[in-house]
Amino acid sequence: MTRTPSASPRRFVLRTTREVCTPDPISRVAYSATNCVTAFNSASDFIFPNFTGAKIVKSPNKTKNFNIFPMPHFPPNAYFCTMQPSEELRIYIETEIIPRYESFDAAHGTDHVRTVIAHSLDLARHYDVDADMIYAVAAYHDTGLARGRELHHIHSGEILLADTELRRWFTAEQLAVMRDAVEDHRASSDHAPRTIYGRIVAEADRCIDPATVLRRTVQYGLSHCPALDREGHFERCLAHLRKKYAEGGYLRLWIPESDNARKQEELRALIRDEARLRAAFDAVFDQETAR
Repeated sequence: MTRTPSASPRRFVLRTTREVCTPDPISRVAYSATNCVTAFNSASDFIFPNFTGAKIVKSPNKTKNFNIFPMPHFPPNAYFCTMQPSEELRIYIETEIIPRYESFDAAHGTDHVRTVIAHSLDLARHYDVDADMIYAVAAYHDTGLARGRELHHIHSGEILLADTELRRWFTAEQLAVMRDAVEDHRASSDHAPRTIYGRIVAEADRCIDPATVLRRTVQYGLSHCPALDREGHFERCLAHLRKKYAEGGYLRLWIPESDNARKQEELRALIRDEARLRAAFDAVFDQETAR
């Protein structure tokens, strides 16, 4: 095996015909066409230049699943991995939990929960955490919206803890940690998340892509403030963005490996440029009201 430095000093191209994975989620995984598994002790990103399909593989000790998917910005055919939850748990969540989000407003629908799940599993690869716990916390984090928004984070934790099916996969101690993590995800919380699970899912829930934040803010306003006209919706949108995301806003970031800090600066630049923000708002507002 040879390791050739690629564009980033912490990334290496693997030139071997073997599957390479690591015994812990801190390190990355690369996969080739054969079935040999080799432990590799490094926290670098491993890039396979000739891999042509996605696959789920296990770590050498068979305790972790990894999902391999493309890295299009690292040609040719570069891939990296995230942690993968167990199949039985995934089927239960997909069947019984995620459909609950279909009844929520557009800003908190199934697209949102799937985004939070994906981001959570991506961030989890940097830490020694349980993929099933991360997956479940992300899946349940907004289920409490069925009982109202004000205390939805508390109700979401209650729903998770009351779901007896989860005892098939988790101990009482794990479920208590998961409940705390769900309760701690809310951006306006008056305290920091109590565990790494809460920090990961809270960070994933931020989703600070400027276009996504703007659209979700408009969607929420249309759903919850239907009496407002266009100008009222813009004023509500601007006030919300300033209160939450602008300098001095209440939003806090918890995971340094996240890309949210850079995206937050992009969003803050948009908030400061009110003319550009208004043009973007009008475009989104027109799209959402035309549906």
